[in-house]
Amino acid sequence: MTKKIIHIALGKANPNRMNGVNKVIHSLISAQVEMGVDAELWGITFNTTHNYPTRNFKTYTFLDYRFKFKLDYSLKEAIKSLKNKTNHCFHLHGAFTPQLYSVARLLKKYRIPYIHTPHGGYNLKALEKSNLRKKLYIVFFERFLVNNAHGIQLIGQSEVEGLNRYFKPKKYAFIPNGQEKLLDKIPPKTKGEPLNLGYLGRIDIHTKGLDILFEALAIVKDTVEIRLSIIGEGGELIDLKTKADELGLSEFIDFKGAKFGEEKYKCLEQLDVFCLVSRNEGLPGVVLEAAAVGVPSIISIGTNMRPYVEPNNAGWILTNYNAKALAEHIIDINQEKQNHTLLEKSENALCMIDKVFSWRKIAEELGDLYA
Repeated sequence: MTKKIIHIALGKANPNRMNGVNKVIHSLISAQVEMGVDAELWGITFNTTHNYPTRNFKTYTFLDYRFKFKLDYSLKEAIKSLKNKTNHCFHLHGAFTPQLYSVARLLKKYRIPYIHTPHGGYNLKALEKSNLRKKLYIVFFERFLVNNAHGIQLIGQSEVEGLNRYFKPKKYAFIPNGQEKLLDKIPPKTKGEPLNLGYLGRIDIHTKGLDILFEALAIVKDTVEIRLSIIGEGGELIDLKTKADELGLSEFIDFKGAKFGEEKYKCLEQLDVFCLVSRNEGLPGVVLEAAAVGVPSIISIGTNMRPYVEPNNAGWILTNYNAKALAEHIIDINQEKQNHTLLEKSENALCMIDKVFSWRKIAEELGDLYA
């Protein structure tokens, strides 16, 4: 690839944040640079201080404003300086972001190509539930960004219907997020009870299906010895703790707070199974992070992970979205643990990461979209 790739996003792509998009952008650019691609990040942020970890790519920051459509003068000049540069390609990250609309206007004006990754933002269920304000934003702003992009990267199948219903893209490609495996061999785990389940991410009870998960645990708590680790903070955490009390689950749940880096992965390694039964997602990086340390997942169809988990036998699929069905899965998984047969799925999860989700493979697929 001979093009220079300039990524534009809100923030600085700091991987040590709860927002998974930061980690995705950081990992992608890092992989591109390692492959010899000339790639860098232009971040739009209220705080332009260098407060992110050491990285192998250049990062330029531009001031954000309260009026979201306004761009930093230096950013506008930097884009203008690349007028008609066909050997440059911009990669815009995010959906329903006024700053990116303004960037797209300038790129079109100066005939500079760009591709766009909405990071799950065009999930059809989410768009169908959008309020009038969001739908008007699509008509007057988001359509311009999408329809003038030279290519769209979709990370989940649920985005395809939304994209085609609300937009007229020139081209799109189905390319998932990536993840590097963090182990070469599954470490031995404690046999017997309890069954260690876990959740990591934003505390959004409805979207992430935490209500269904807790109700399922309430069904099985008297017959299966369980522990559930909740890794995350903020959001609806107080409501979630209240729900745990109401269902008599408090003694079975560890609220561990937010964890990052090595500490996060150490928490994941202790799990037998990761649980993500979201009602809708883009492509959840937390399932990949769990698999990267050899932890299989029980997932809902709404996570968009079924096409990967099912053929690789790297977990369990909740096809009937209700607490009773999830409880039955947990009982079966517990039996697998007692029979010492969980290791196969753990090894499959690790193999899935290596075979499907390496960042080098993802970067190579994006190379075709840039071209």
